[in-house]
Amino acid sequence: PTWWGRWSRSGDTITTERGGYVGRYTTRGNELVSERGRPWVKLPRPVATRRIEGSYARHDYRDGSAPRLVLHADGRYEDRGDFLRMVGSAANLVVPDASNLVRQWSDDEARGAMAGGRGRYTVGDFTLTFNGDDGRVWKFGFYTPTSSGAVAPDEFTLNTYRLLRD
Repeated sequence: PTWWGRWSRSGDTITTERGGYVGRYTTRGNELVSERGRPWVKLPRPVATRRIEGSYARHDYRDGSAPRLVLHADGRYEDRGDFLRMVGSAANLVVPDASNLVRQWSDDEARGAMAGGRGRYTVGDFTLTFNGDDGRVWKFGFYTPTSSGAVAPDEFTLNTYRLLRD
């Protein structure tokens, strides 16, 4: 909810408001163009429900000791080396509500809450959700390039990080 906002449209102009920030965009075909001239294009809808299989690391941090996200075709995941903490933030840990609780936690409590784990994952609506065996729930923005329709895509995007398959 801290990321939610409002938008309105008047002709070819779309105005967004979120927490005191106002953005204005102009429609141009299938694009929204920001006031700075940056085009935003609607992504094609991904396959509704899918499973992914493989071990993934950030494209810029792939050595043998780098944290890994391991996804299994049966819907299980393993977070090796605190991978989710590395690519996410307290805002991605929605149960417990880390974005509100992190200010109350000691460093050790925060490290424990944000530590790696394992459980089940689901894919839908540009979101990859991790339901940990310990009750924690993480949600991340997720996108697979349209050319990657396989169960084991070579790459995908999690939040803003490009992940590559080992």
